Formats: sequence, C-alpha cells, structure tokens
Amino acid sequence: MSTGQAAELLGMTDRGVRLAISEGRLEAEKVADRYRISRSNVEHYRAARAA
Repeated sequence: MSTGQAAELLGMTDRGVRLAISEGRLEAEKVADRYRISRSNVEHYRAARAA
C-alpha cells in the first residue's frame, strides 16, 4: 500500500508515515521512487505504537 493509505489506516499524516520509515520504525520498500508498505508491516507498527 502507499504511504497515504497507510497513514489513513494508522490515523496519522502521510508525512508522519514517511518519517517513521526514514527513522526505521516502519518497514517499507522503495519501488520506482515511491514507498510500498505491506499490510502486515502496518499492523506491526500499529501494535508497537499501542504498546
């Protein structure tokens, strides 16, 4: 999914998602100059934020 889609699911901004990726808190892969994030990585990040 895109950073925008992940942001919507996480209740945060697109910029916040990109910051989490750059800080290594959210795993994503870069495809054609855009980040792609798996649903499982979003769920892991959501669980870590709740803890």
